[in-house]
Amino acid sequence: MNYVFNKFTIIVVIGVVFITVMTFNEAAKFVTKVRARNVLVYSAWLDQQGSTYATQEKCQQITSSICNFSECDFVPIGTSVEEVCGDDFSKGWRPTSVTIPEFYQSINEIRLRIETVSSVGILSILPQEDEMTYTSESSGEIVTQKKIAITMQDSLFMTNKFILYEFIRLAEDADESEDIKNDETIYRISIVSDTLQDDNADDTASISCQASTCTREVADIKNAIIRLWGEDLAEE
Repeated sequence: MNYVFNKFTIIVVIGVVFITVMTFNEAAKFVTKVRARNVLVYSAWLDQQGSTYATQEKCQQITSSICNFSECDFVPIGTSVEEVCGDDFSKGWRPTSVTIPEFYQSINEIRLRIETVSSVGILSILPQEDEMTYTSESSGEIVTQKKIAITMQDSLFMTNKFILYEFIRLAEDADESEDIKNDETIYRISIVSDTLQDDNADDTASISCQASTCTREVADIKNAIIRLWGEDLAEE
């Protein structure tokens, strides 16, 4: 009886070991397949991105697309940069599939007007001059007037945000007929272009909203403009 039991136990143990080994082998094969597939997908994605450019400005000017920085940062264990991204890969800015509309290809000004019960402040981003200005008025008198230097990268970051949020469409769809509360801050965001989209298009797109009614997209643009200024505002 003990002999039969021991024989049965040995068979069970061998079976368990066999299944375990097979499971590990299958798991290893699965991981290998997934890794190979991911490498192929990532390589194909890099190929689709096209040429690499030294700066975001040059990349977007030449390709008329929003550009992201690429540095081949997905290299699975057991593979090399050359295997994943190619022997001639170089870090740099590559175009994405997001095309820059004609309206945004020559921006004169991005403006945020902040109106409170006591003062009106205007923040202006001037991409062609690489500067940003702030003017605050109270009772018709200029209280504050300042400017700071910004980079082309700053201007591109802001312009890309307008593009990704489809600001022109948001402006066209905006309902500005709501009642204005006298005690609530009013924001008006405008973007001014040198280039008209078509013969009937205006060269300025604007959206106004109260502090409590700004959409998520508009609030994000407003906050990004204020963060870029980086200094105190009388109206905030």
